[in-house]
Amino acid sequence: MSTIVAAYPVAGVDNDTQGFRDNFTVISTGLQQAKTEITALEGQTVKLTNAASGVVDNDFNESSITDASLNHVTFKLKANQIQDENVTVNVDMSNGHYQVYTLGPSLNSDEIQFSISGWPVRNTNNGVAKLTLHLLGNGNAKEVKIVAANGGAIFKDAAWPTPAAASSDADDAVSLNVESTTRPVIVEFWSYNSGTEVYANYLGTFRKSSDA
Repeated sequence: MSTIVAAYPVAGVDNDTQGFRDNFTVISTGLQQAKTEITALEGQTVKLTNAASGVVDNDFNESSITDASLNHVTFKLKANQIQDENVTVNVDMSNGHYQVYTLGPSLNSDEIQFSISGWPVRNTNNGVAKLTLHLLGNGNAKEVKIVAANGGAIFKDAAWPTPAAASSDADDAVSLNVESTTRPVIVEFWSYNSGTEVYANYLGTFRKSSDA
Protein backbone atom coordinates (compact mmCIF):
# COMPACT_ATOMS: atom_id res chain seq x y z
CA MET A 1 0.00 0.00 0.00
CA SER A 2 1.23 3.46 -0.85
CA THR A 3 2.10 5.78 2.01
CA ILE A 4 0.87 9.26 2.80
CA VAL A 5 3.19 12.02 1.70
CA ALA A 6 3.53 13.72 5.06
CA ALA A 7 5.29 16.77 3.63
CA TYR A 8 2.38 17.58 1.32
CA PRO A 9 1.10 20.23 0.84
CA VAL A 10 4.14 22.45 0.95
CA ALA A 11 3.59 25.83 2.59
CA GLY A 12 3.88 28.89 0.35
CA VAL A 13 3.76 26.87 -2.87
CA ASP A 14 1.01 26.41 -5.42
CA ASN A 15 0.53 22.66 -4.79
CA ASP A 16 -0.84 20.35 -7.48
CA THR A 17 -4.29 19.04 -6.53
CA GLN A 18 -3.19 15.56 -7.60
CA GLY A 19 -1.12 15.34 -4.44
CA PHE A 20 -4.24 15.99 -2.35
CA ARG A 21 -6.11 13.29 -4.24
CA ASP A 22 -3.28 10.82 -3.81
CA ASN A 23 -3.11 11.41 -0.05
CA PHE A 24 -6.89 11.16 0.28
CA THR A 25 -6.88 7.83 -1.59
CA VAL A 26 -4.20 6.44 0.71
CA ILE A 27 -6.09 7.62 3.82
CA SER A 28 -9.38 6.16 2.56
CA THR A 29 -7.77 2.81 1.74
CA GLY A 30 -6.09 2.73 5.14
CA LEU A 31 -9.32 3.44 6.98
CA GLN A 32 -11.10 0.64 5.10
CA GLN A 33 -8.30 -1.77 6.02
CA ALA A 34 -8.44 -0.66 9.66
CA LYS A 35 -12.21 -1.20 9.71
CA THR A 36 -11.78 -4.75 8.38
CA GLU A 37 -9.12 -5.57 10.96
CA ILE A 38 -11.06 -4.04 13.87
CA THR A 39 -14.19 -5.96 12.87
CA ALA A 40 -12.16 -9.19 12.83
CA LEU A 41 -10.73 -8.40 16.27
CA GLU A 42 -14.20 -7.73 17.67
CA GLY A 43 -15.50 -11.07 16.43
CA GLN A 44 -12.48 -13.33 16.91
CA THR A 45 -10.78 -12.30 20.16
CA VAL A 46 -11.48 -12.76 23.86
CA LYS A 47 -13.21 -9.88 25.65
CA LEU A 48 -12.39 -8.97 29.23
CA THR A 49 -15.40 -6.66 29.69
CA ASN A 50 -18.12 -5.06 27.63
CA ALA A 51 -18.35 -1.34 26.87
CA ALA A 52 -19.84 -0.74 30.32
CA SER A 53 -17.04 -2.72 32.04
CA GLY A 54 -19.50 -5.55 32.69
CA VAL A 55 -19.02 -9.31 32.58
CA VAL A 56 -19.13 -10.96 29.16
CA ASP A 57 -19.40 -14.54 27.89
CA ASN A 58 -16.68 -15.64 25.48
CA ASP A 59 -17.49 -18.48 23.06
CA PHE A 60 -14.23 -20.20 22.11
CA ASN A 61 -15.98 -22.33 19.46
CA GLU A 62 -14.05 -25.44 20.54
CA SER A 63 -10.65 -23.73 20.31
CA SER A 64 -7.95 -25.06 22.66
CA ILE A 65 -6.15 -23.22 25.44
CA THR A 66 -2.65 -24.66 25.61
CA ASP A 67 0.31 -24.20 27.97
CA ALA A 68 -1.68 -22.00 30.37
CA SER A 69 -1.46 -21.39 34.11
CA LEU A 70 -4.88 -20.85 35.70
CA ASN A 71 -5.20 -18.82 38.88
CA HIS A 72 -8.29 -18.01 40.96
CA VAL A 73 -10.62 -19.85 38.57
CA THR A 74 -14.04 -21.29 39.48
CA PHE A 75 -16.54 -23.58 37.78
CA LYS A 76 -19.97 -22.23 36.92
CA LEU A 77 -22.57 -22.75 39.68
CA LYS A 78 -26.32 -23.12 39.35
CA ALA A 79 -27.60 -21.78 42.65
CA ASN A 80 -29.94 -23.75 44.89
CA GLN A 81 -33.36 -24.48 43.39
CA ILE A 82 -36.27 -25.58 45.60
CA GLN A 83 -38.10 -28.43 43.89
CA ASP A 84 -41.70 -28.64 45.06
CA GLU A 85 -43.44 -30.06 42.00
CA ASN A 86 -43.72 -33.76 41.18
CA VAL A 87 -42.29 -33.36 37.69
CA THR A 88 -39.10 -34.47 35.98
CA VAL A 89 -36.39 -31.94 36.78
CA ASN A 90 -34.38 -30.94 33.72
CA VAL A 91 -30.73 -30.71 34.78
CA ASP A 92 -29.29 -28.73 31.88
CA MET A 93 -25.48 -28.95 31.76
CA SER A 94 -25.27 -25.44 30.30
CA ASN A 95 -26.60 -23.99 33.57
CA GLY A 96 -23.43 -24.88 35.45
CA HIS A 97 -20.87 -27.54 36.31
CA TYR A 98 -22.11 -27.64 39.92
CA GLN A 99 -25.88 -27.64 40.48
CA VAL A 100 -27.70 -27.47 43.81
CA TYR A 101 -31.26 -28.73 44.40
CA THR A 102 -33.41 -28.96 47.52
CA LEU A 103 -36.49 -31.18 47.66
CA GLY A 104 -39.17 -28.79 48.84
CA PRO A 105 -41.61 -29.30 51.71
CA SER A 106 -44.57 -29.59 49.32
CA LEU A 107 -43.09 -32.52 47.44
CA ASN A 108 -45.50 -35.31 48.41
CA SER A 109 -44.34 -38.07 46.06
CA ASP A 110 -41.93 -40.71 47.36
CA GLU A 111 -39.94 -40.50 44.11
CA ILE A 112 -38.69 -37.66 41.92
CA GLN A 113 -36.77 -37.87 38.67
CA PHE A 114 -33.86 -35.74 37.48
CA SER A 115 -32.89 -35.85 33.79
CA ILE A 116 -29.37 -34.78 32.80
CA SER A 117 -29.38 -33.02 29.43
CA GLY A 118 -27.38 -30.52 27.42
CA TRP A 119 -24.09 -32.41 27.23
CA PRO A 120 -21.71 -30.35 25.08
CA VAL A 121 -21.20 -31.70 21.57
CA ARG A 122 -17.68 -31.48 20.17
CA ASN A 123 -17.06 -31.55 16.42
CA THR A 124 -13.30 -30.90 16.49
CA ASN A 125 -11.57 -31.27 19.85
CA ASN A 126 -12.78 -34.22 21.90
CA GLY A 127 -13.21 -33.66 25.63
CA VAL A 128 -14.80 -34.84 28.86
CA ALA A 129 -17.76 -32.95 30.32
CA LYS A 130 -18.43 -33.18 34.05
CA LEU A 131 -21.40 -32.36 36.30
CA THR A 132 -21.73 -32.44 40.08
CA LEU A 133 -25.16 -32.63 41.75
CA HIS A 134 -25.64 -31.37 45.33
CA LEU A 135 -28.95 -32.70 46.71
CA LEU A 136 -30.72 -31.76 49.94
CA GLY A 137 -33.93 -33.37 51.22
CA ASN A 138 -37.00 -32.14 53.06
CA GLY A 139 -36.73 -34.41 56.11
CA ASN A 140 -38.65 -37.28 54.52
CA ALA A 141 -36.85 -40.06 52.66
CA LYS A 142 -37.28 -39.62 48.92
CA GLU A 143 -36.00 -41.76 46.12
CA VAL A 144 -34.20 -39.59 43.57
CA LYS A 145 -33.98 -41.25 40.19
CA ILE A 146 -31.43 -39.75 37.82
CA VAL A 147 -31.64 -40.54 34.12
CA ALA A 148 -29.49 -39.66 31.12
CA ALA A 149 -31.55 -37.74 28.57
CA ASN A 150 -31.97 -39.21 25.09
CA GLY A 151 -31.44 -42.75 26.35
CA GLY A 152 -27.76 -42.49 27.26
CA ALA A 153 -26.38 -45.41 29.26
CA ILE A 154 -25.28 -44.76 32.85
CA PHE A 155 -22.37 -46.68 34.35
CA LYS A 156 -22.33 -46.43 38.16
CA ASP A 157 -19.45 -47.24 40.46
CA ALA A 158 -19.60 -50.38 42.61
CA ALA A 159 -20.22 -48.36 45.79
CA TRP A 160 -23.35 -46.66 44.45
CA PRO A 161 -26.01 -47.01 47.21
CA THR A 162 -28.96 -48.11 45.09
CA PRO A 163 -32.15 -48.29 47.21
CA ALA A 164 -33.60 -51.78 47.53
CA ALA A 165 -36.84 -50.67 45.86
CA ALA A 166 -34.90 -49.47 42.81
CA SER A 167 -32.59 -52.44 42.38
CA SER A 168 -33.92 -52.93 38.84
CA ASP A 169 -32.93 -49.51 37.48
CA ALA A 170 -32.75 -49.44 33.69
CA ASP A 171 -29.43 -48.88 31.92
CA ASP A 172 -30.19 -45.17 31.54
CA ALA A 173 -30.91 -44.54 35.25
CA VAL A 174 -29.49 -44.63 38.76
CA SER A 175 -31.35 -44.08 42.04
CA LEU A 176 -30.45 -43.00 45.56
CA ASN A 177 -32.18 -41.87 48.74
CA VAL A 178 -32.17 -38.21 49.80
CA GLU A 179 -33.60 -37.14 53.16
CA SER A 180 -31.53 -34.74 55.26
CA THR A 181 -32.14 -30.99 55.08
CA THR A 182 -28.60 -30.19 56.24
CA ARG A 183 -26.41 -33.07 55.06
CA PRO A 184 -26.26 -33.01 51.25
CA VAL A 185 -25.86 -36.05 49.07
CA ILE A 186 -23.28 -35.23 46.41
CA VAL A 187 -22.83 -37.22 43.21
CA GLU A 188 -20.88 -36.57 40.05
CA PHE A 189 -21.39 -37.52 36.41
CA TRP A 190 -19.15 -37.29 33.37
CA SER A 191 -19.18 -38.26 29.72
CA TYR A 192 -16.60 -38.23 26.95
CA ASN A 193 -19.11 -38.75 24.12
CA SER A 194 -21.82 -36.11 24.68
CA GLY A 195 -24.01 -38.21 26.97
CA THR A 196 -24.10 -41.46 24.99
CA GLU A 197 -22.27 -43.06 27.91
CA VAL A 198 -22.47 -41.38 31.32
CA TYR A 199 -20.36 -42.40 34.31
CA ALA A 200 -21.75 -41.91 37.82
CA ASN A 201 -19.78 -41.64 41.04
CA TYR A 202 -21.33 -41.45 44.51
CA LEU A 203 -19.23 -39.05 46.58
CA GLY A 204 -21.24 -39.50 49.76
CA THR A 205 -23.43 -37.75 52.33
CA PHE A 206 -21.58 -34.74 53.68
CA ARG A 207 -21.81 -33.31 57.17
CA LYS A 208 -20.05 -30.62 59.18
CA SER A 209 -16.84 -31.79 60.79
CA SER A 210 -18.33 -30.94 64.21
CA ASP A 211 -21.34 -33.22 63.69
CA ALA A 212 -21.38 -36.47 65.61
